[in-house]
Amino acid sequence: MDRPKIHLVKDISLVARRDRKAQKLSFRQINDAILNGRAPKTRVRFNKHESLELDGCYGKLSYDTFCQLLKNDMNKHLSQNQVIRDYFGLEGAIQVDTEKESKSAKLERMSRLVAESKARNIHRARQRDNKTY
Repeated sequence: MDRPKIHLVKDISLVARRDRKAQKLSFRQINDAILNGRAPKTRVRFNKHESLELDGCYGKLSYDTFCQLLKNDMNKHLSQNQVIRDYFGLEGAIQVDTEKESKSAKLERMSRLVAESKARNIHRARQRDNKTY
């Protein structure tokens, strides 16, 4: 490897030390790819049936950037967002799991069950009051 690239990598390493927690793993992977020619391979499982294979530094950095932007919703976007699926090259149609309900549907179902339980308890209390001993 020629000297300018080695000096460039060393200069980048000095800059990367400023924010170690955020850059430590990424820098090591990029450094290993430049010096040794080994690109990082990462596999991300985002639902029961699918996983995302990330080959190379660009894919890993892109995934990390999307994770920072989307925060906790990255798995949901990988499953349902066609734009992100196309960006990462995920094939196939989007399969929405019908068993899992949205939070609003769950809240509606829970409130309906509470109302039914309350009505049932009121009816039982009236029946107990009407009993003759």
